[in-house]
Amino acid sequence: MTQNKIKHRLHLILEMLKKQPSIKVSKFADEFNVTPKTVRNDLKILEEKGLVIRTFGFASLAPSAKKQILAKERQTLTTDELIAKKAVELIPENARYIGLDCGSSVSEVAKQIIALPSVKTIVTGSVPAINNLADGHHQLICLGGVLDPVSHCFQWSIHDTLLDRINLDVTFFESSGVLKHNGPCANNFTDAAMKHQLLNHSSINVALISHELFAVTSLIEIAPWSSFNYVITDSKTPEDIIEKIRLKTDLIIV
Repeated sequence: MTQNKIKHRLHLILEMLKKQPSIKVSKFADEFNVTPKTVRNDLKILEEKGLVIRTFGFASLAPSAKKQILAKERQTLTTDELIAKKAVELIPENARYIGLDCGSSVSEVAKQIIALPSVKTIVTGSVPAINNLADGHHQLICLGGVLDPVSHCFQWSIHDTLLDRINLDVTFFESSGVLKHNGPCANNFTDAAMKHQLLNHSSINVALISHELFAVTSLIEIAPWSSFNYVITDSKTPEDIIEKIRLKTDLIIV
């Protein structure tokens, strides 16, 4: 039983250090209701394993432990989550107005944006994104339209949209497929018009394209790669496609 308690504390210590770079020994003692000596013994075990560094009454994760944790997190995250995590890192600190296209990676971006206090307003027609943002503090704007059962996105006529009077700081896009095209695409003219409007009214445009989309064809190319400030894809994307996009814009691989 004692060994199980020790293992549990060791796990909790590492979990706490993942969230906070450096923690006092006394804080661990208070958290676990044990003596500082017990915590020091726990930390010694972790130090001998190369997971923790002890300095002057504090403990922090060792660089090797950080790498292990990042590698483990990478294995457990889906492709969409990996792409979304990198996408959110591209949002400038002063960005207040965000646009979200439709798609699974964009929906994951919505989950992470909800924690950003600086973002004030989000414009999207994506039903999954709206659901993910519904309990957030942001002003959430959906311009309405007809619900597309395939993309789960409201699509509006270009003549009815208010986007020609909106300026967005950053907009995240997906594509219905990219095969035989040189940029993100749409499956119908209404969706293409919406994407094009978002593209024209945003300061920073980011395309989120998982490797699967490069094997799927689509009807309409909305814009070339060069129209996007960044394209984010994953490591399974073929090398020839990676090199082709790199010639046109800033490509990020996760």
